[in-house]
Amino acid sequence: MAKQNYVDLTIDRIKKHELKTGAVWKIDMRPIINNPHYGSFKSKGEAIAEMQKLCASYNGASGIEIENQKNEAVKTTEQFFEDHKTYQQKEQVTAYYKEKQHCLELLMKVKIDGLPIGKMPIERLGRKGERDVVRQAIRLALENEQIKVNGTLQPSSYATKEKRRKHWVKFFAHAVERQLIDSNPILKLELPEEQYDEDNDRAPKVQPAFIEWLQTDGLQAYTEAYKGRPAQFGHNNPPPEYNLRIAPDMLKVMMVCALATGMREGELRALKWSSILWDQKQIKLKNAIAVGTQNLKKIKTKAGQNRKLPVSNKILQLLREWKAKSAFSDVDDFVFPCAKGTPLRKNEFSNICKPIRDACSFTNQETGTQLHFMWGDLRHVYASNLIKRLGANWPEVAKHMGHTNASFTKKQYGHYIESEEQDDEIRDIVDEYVRI
Repeated sequence: MAKQNYVDLTIDRIKKHELKTGAVWKIDMRPIINNPHYGSFKSKGEAIAEMQKLCASYNGASGIEIENQKNEAVKTTEQFFEDHKTYQQKEQVTAYYKEKQHCLELLMKVKIDGLPIGKMPIERLGRKGERDVVRQAIRLALENEQIKVNGTLQPSSYATKEKRRKHWVKFFAHAVERQLIDSNPILKLELPEEQYDEDNDRAPKVQPAFIEWLQTDGLQAYTEAYKGRPAQFGHNNPPPEYNLRIAPDMLKVMMVCALATGMREGELRALKWSSILWDQKQIKLKNAIAVGTQNLKKIKTKAGQNRKLPVSNKILQLLREWKAKSAFSDVDDFVFPCAKGTPLRKNEFSNICKPIRDACSFTNQETGTQLHFMWGDLRHVYASNLIKRLGANWPEVAKHMGHTNASFTKKQYGHYIESEEQDDEIRDIVDEYVRI
């Protein structure tokens, strides 16, 4: 880092950040250090003292010395992990933050030559000669990972391994950004192909009878749980305690919208009244909620951005009635907000499903086990009905689903009609040789 001109940073460079664990003060140390969120100080006075110290040191020392001072406190990967915990914490919701922290705690335990990564100097992990060793150790840890399911250890799923990998890649990317390591050692890490199950890409079939039950008895079971009374349906009575914040009348409209449009969960959370085109009988999807936050972002696929979904008069009437009831009905308000008018949190959708699952007596037709309802099943119902009307017109189905390409849509939903087509072929073959 080259020596720059004399600098004298002012107090307005110090900002207070409200985190889940309490308030901290951070310093915008540019141009001394390329870090707008330097440090994590318990008081403003501590931040001022540190800023003055760094300014004085910079003005009388080389840039290299300053860079060394910045990273001097971070020696092991575990120490960087403690610093990383507050990274972006302000924007991340609690559930996502805890999931991320758990994944990184697992990373700290991965061993290289018998030594946990957390105890190793972080700069070593990014060295050119060490990166392959680090990548191989982490790949092996993911390959052999086991988790407890109903009290017994089982290999973790491909989806769980992929979730770990994503969090770990971001962790090392932050270390690169902080100039603690030269490059990300697992940027090109690929999970073992033999552990990938093609069925992971296939959407589950949802029973029409269950959807009918969901909108009647299922919604009633949720209502009873919301009021704190035992559910009257199914095998689990009384139900456990539920943390339910979504009123049943709003949930009903949410369910209908998801079934009628196939909106993703993040799109439904981001939906505003301005997105409903009443005269055109359409809903124009503009944004989604970014993963782990309550912030708006562009929809993840270009095909999904600004797509217009047709809605019937019946759905529009239901939305009008909900708008009249809602405390947030201005044009820029969210259609389905929390009590404060902000977007719903992701974990609310998990909470919705729990009392419904406990009241459900349906079984999975493929496995014979109890049906495990998830909110995303409503999107699959929409896809199923699209395919019934449009057949194997995958480009058209992809357009409505917001998929980038038709091949992905076919991979997810092709089995919806393939089995029916095969059944028809078998019937035709049988009719050819059976004489009645």
